Amino acid sequence: MHRRPGYEARNALSKTQFKLKRQNQSIHVYGVIGWNFKGQLHFYTGSGIGGRLVQADYMAILEQIVAPERDKDCVLVEDNDGPHGTKGKGPNKIKALKDLLGIRWKMNPANSPDLNPIETIWRIIKQRLKSRGVIFEEAVLRQAIQEEWDKITIEEINRAISTMPDRVAALNERNGRPIPY
Repeated sequence: MHRRPGYEARNALSKTQFKLKRQNQSIHVYGVIGWNFKGQLHFYTGSGIGGRLVQADYMAILEQIVAPERDKDCVLVEDNDGPHGTKGKGPNKIKALKDLLGIRWKMNPANSPDLNPIETIWRIIKQRLKSRGVIFEEAVLRQAIQEEWDKITIEEINRAISTMPDRVAALNERNGRPIPY
């Protein structure tokens, strides 16, 4: 965002929309998909600076949401975010907790989002949300996210999952460079 000289220009409606929209983009949502399966959405606020997720928050999510809802055959796919326990040195509390809770998991590097099927679903939801225009209130944004999640069909989920072998092949052909998905 850039600042224009003068009070009126700085507080023009377009600048105010941008400020409010940026605030709304800090909503955290956890959702689960699998072949022929779509779980509930869970909204949460992190206890870190600006509502960011910290390890204590992630441990609570693992205990309260992931462990009770998981299917024994499911694998939790995580990105390389710090609270997921993929960074740092010394004993890893997050990995120990996942073992204790019996959660099977694998890490998906943050620079490979195309290899995680839920990212395809989030992309669909984000595109649908953009067509609604700017949403100013957090409660309205949460409701809109929930509505778009509810509109996601099992066919869309299965299609996202079924493309994974092609995505891996494309990644291999391109020697790890970005793929067109």
